[in-house]
Amino acid sequence: MQVPKAPALIIVREQGLMKENRTAELKRIARGKMLDKYGTAIGAYLLQAVIMGIVQYIALQVSDTTTVMGMIVYTLISLIIELIMVVFAVGELTIYFNISRGAEAKATDVFNGFKLHPDKAITVAVLVLVRSYVLLLPAIIAYVYFVLSGNNRALIVAIVVAVPGIIRAAYVLCELSQCYYILLDYPRLTVSEIVSTSKDMMKGHIGEYFGMVCSFIPLFLVGILSLGFGMVLLYPYMRMTMTEFYLDLVRRPEKGANFDAVIDDEINCINN
Repeated sequence: MQVPKAPALIIVREQGLMKENRTAELKRIARGKMLDKYGTAIGAYLLQAVIMGIVQYIALQVSDTTTVMGMIVYTLISLIIELIMVVFAVGELTIYFNISRGAEAKATDVFNGFKLHPDKAITVAVLVLVRSYVLLLPAIIAYVYFVLSGNNRALIVAIVVAVPGIIRAAYVLCELSQCYYILLDYPRLTVSEIVSTSKDMMKGHIGEYFGMVCSFIPLFLVGILSLGFGMVLLYPYMRMTMTEFYLDLVRRPEKGANFDAVIDDEINCINN
């Protein structure tokens, strides 16, 4: 198994892409690198999808969703499944890292996440989940009250408070979007250091990242219209583009000083 190490970032530390048309260039690079690697990426995607689909089916069968207690049990099981999917996602990222860096990549690398500090990956996921739910909590409470009481005013309140909550939650998701990449490149960092590094990386780039994600919406709609078959091709393309975004981000001159300190610390740990 080949896992990206900190020195790899030193090798690729060059001037980042020009700001103009950066998203288009990242997509072009991603398409080029994925040309003969779609089989591996799709295999990994389908492998984890089948495994998680079976687990979710079993969870649904053992939970009586017609009762309150059954719904609570099913919700808890679903949360556990989501956390397991996070570990799979981290393993999947090693595939895109290796493809981007010209290393060998296999579909079974999707299991790498269970060997590469899954506790840190799960902790990061919980932090993101909690922060998102806290921001959406007022809207959730208002909506639950509407469902229980049928009060239309509660629905209006839910909609009004949901908008700023959704915007803020989207900001947090963008701000912490680089955490799993950082975890793979710098496995010795603590969770708090990973989170703070992601925030620092994304300063001034939230809009750029959000715009890049939104640029896939037309293809996403096409994927839905194709009964989901198009998503099998779109998903690896998106993941590769996001990986290239991270790799380009760490090459940018304005991020160099902060990453020099991180790299120096990581190399010292490796040498010692």
